[in-house]
Amino acid sequence: MHPRKSRSHSTASGWNETGSLRTPGGRRWYPIASSARWRRQTALALALIASTAACSKNDSRVSTTKATVVKELVRLPGSARRTSLAIGSDGEHYAYVDRTTAGQRVVFRDGVDPEFEEVGNPVFLRETHTRIYWAIERRLGAEKLVIVENGRVVDTECMGPNLFWLSRNGRRWATVCSLAPREQTESSPPLVGVISNGALIGRFRDVSVPALSADGTHIAFVAEREDGKHVLVVDGEERRILSPAPPDKASPPMRLSNRPPGLRQFRAVYLKDGSLVTLVYDADGWAVYRNDQRLASFAHVWSVEGDFAVGFDQFRTSPTILAGSLTSADEAPQVAWWEKVPGQETQWRVVHGGAAVEPVCEHFWEQGPPLLSDDGARVAFPCWRALPVSRDVLLDVVSDGVRWGPYYAVWGLAFSPDGRRLAYAAADDVERTTWRYFIDGRAFPLAYSEAWRPRFSPDGKHLAWEATWKKRMVAVLDGESVFSFDAVLWGPEFPRENTVAWVVRRGQRVYRVETTFQAREEPRSLAERVRQWFGRAR
Repeated sequence: MHPRKSRSHSTASGWNETGSLRTPGGRRWYPIASSARWRRQTALALALIASTAACSKNDSRVSTTKATVVKELVRLPGSARRTSLAIGSDGEHYAYVDRTTAGQRVVFRDGVDPEFEEVGNPVFLRETHTRIYWAIERRLGAEKLVIVENGRVVDTECMGPNLFWLSRNGRRWATVCSLAPREQTESSPPLVGVISNGALIGRFRDVSVPALSADGTHIAFVAEREDGKHVLVVDGEERRILSPAPPDKASPPMRLSNRPPGLRQFRAVYLKDGSLVTLVYDADGWAVYRNDQRLASFAHVWSVEGDFAVGFDQFRTSPTILAGSLTSADEAPQVAWWEKVPGQETQWRVVHGGAAVEPVCEHFWEQGPPLLSDDGARVAFPCWRALPVSRDVLLDVVSDGVRWGPYYAVWGLAFSPDGRRLAYAAADDVERTTWRYFIDGRAFPLAYSEAWRPRFSPDGKHLAWEATWKKRMVAVLDGESVFSFDAVLWGPEFPRENTVAWVVRRGQRVYRVETTFQAREEPRSLAERVRQWFGRAR
């Protein structure tokens, strides 16, 4: 697009500002060029009317003027492990693993941690910017790992590393690991330890994924004791011993992974108000509880492990819940999940606020749980039109009963902060090589070969994302590319009003990129659009 060139008019030669020639008698004579321009304006105005009528009346997209500032955070040495680079929640703190002649160490913004034989990738806690990582210390050997927290070494009995689970406020972390046998002669499988903020909470045969409350004061999980019984553990104390249902009434619990946490049929989720929602079993079968109140009951539970769904054939038409789909809203005590329609082998539906949500889908979406808006009032989910047994099966995006689609694939659903708008990326070709971004079903024009999750600005008027366009990774705001990069490490975030920021890597250099934008609201009414167009065309 080229900028519009303005034509200058010389009043000394008799041309006035309207482009007409004023004669001494006061009459105006319009030259042929001006008359032709009038016809073109009229034709384009009619085209504008037609295109405007075809657009949604609620179209609130904005055009923006942008200014971008780039600041270098760090230049990585050649000895750095680039894939280890971590960025804090403020987009300023960084840490990475650096190889030395004798081992490895973590370098961070304000210094260097002690050297170890080997170091895992560092992780930052939100707000506090505490950095934690696994390491092998020479004095202990490779069979027992240590956890390093801000340079402080925490001895563990862990034989292998695992993920860190973090509280939202950055005050607490937790991990799960296989513990080294206390005696080398023991033939029984190693026990599993749950560690939180450096303290060992307990030893068990296995556990579920731990849940941390938003304020970091509580931790909960289901554990299998050494006697084989399952218990609900809250803050290190056994709160409830779980009683199984008869085998003909409900499917049994089972360990789904040899690597802890293996009890993935069980789930625990803390809500905004501090209440604990769990998926456990009782004498009637599998059940969803909120504290001690049972919300729903099922005969069967499905779990998705990689590309496989684990279940029991004898319960294929029984009431069934998808274990990994239990999810909660960020700012409200609301939950949602996928459950199978009773009596059906394949049809699934979403439950939100205790009620089933329309429409019924031919299969659950396997890439993630339903998405709740921050206030918990709305839920969105992809919905398969048929069993996804081949690449040409289509699906829709559903929110509040409205369906958008069809698409061949969907990724990155995101509500605006007020929950009124829904953004996502979707592929409109069977090979999944052409991705577009949408807001409430309306597509941005540019197509990409790869797509990442989008994010709304706090006021919900702008949308930012990263994508691959013509073999380049680009950061995008409101459909317009801002810059290109090799890898994105943080963002998009909106640190200030009318400002979007990313931290990216280009080669060995890490940059913080901030784009400040000023929005110009497009006139909404047809008359205003036509008047504005004529004003620009003159």
